[in-house]
Amino acid sequence: MEPENLLPSIVWRGNYSGNLDLIKKRIYSYIESKPYSMTNLYGNCIQSSAADEPPHEWEELTDFNTWFADSYMEPWKNWNYELTDNIVPKSWFTYYPKEAYAGAHTHNMVSLICIFYVNAPSGNLEIQNPLFYHWEGTPRRNGLEWLEIPVNTGDVIMIPGWVNHRTKPNESDDNRMIITINLYAH
Repeated sequence: MEPENLLPSIVWRGNYSGNLDLIKKRIYSYIESKPYSMTNLYGNCIQSSAADEPPHEWEELTDFNTWFADSYMEPWKNWNYELTDNIVPKSWFTYYPKEAYAGAHTHNMVSLICIFYVNAPSGNLEIQNPLFYHWEGTPRRNGLEWLEIPVNTGDVIMIPGWVNHRTKPNESDDNRMIITINLYAH
């Protein structure tokens, strides 16, 4: 027996192998210079404002943006999204000191979420199995509600905005840093 892959792939993974040091410096610089535009989230996690200097517009992300522009089309097509020139990005970074995490959430009305791991010492991504409720009442084992996705520095994970996701706490003394880019198709 072999599975028939009739459904689109929900999780897409790539790895950006460019220079991350300049991006990390920019994040630290932003934190030091703009504390007023930061939001404290779960477990002392810090998030920049999407409106104030969005990371996708940073000069330090020029090479990444070129890589990303070539990469996001594959899941876009797999999800059978309409190809359009009117794709609006929105971005921010999130900084996770030790024990910080992101609780379960979705990105309402977002076509594609790109999660770029600028530094990933600890704390994997988890997605809620979108078929979890459909398996209720079947003789399945426990443990299928949340699916863990191991992540490393440089990894880029793309998921649809409707996917419920969260992170494990950062258990390292090194800070986890991600840049999130939401794509809206209009």
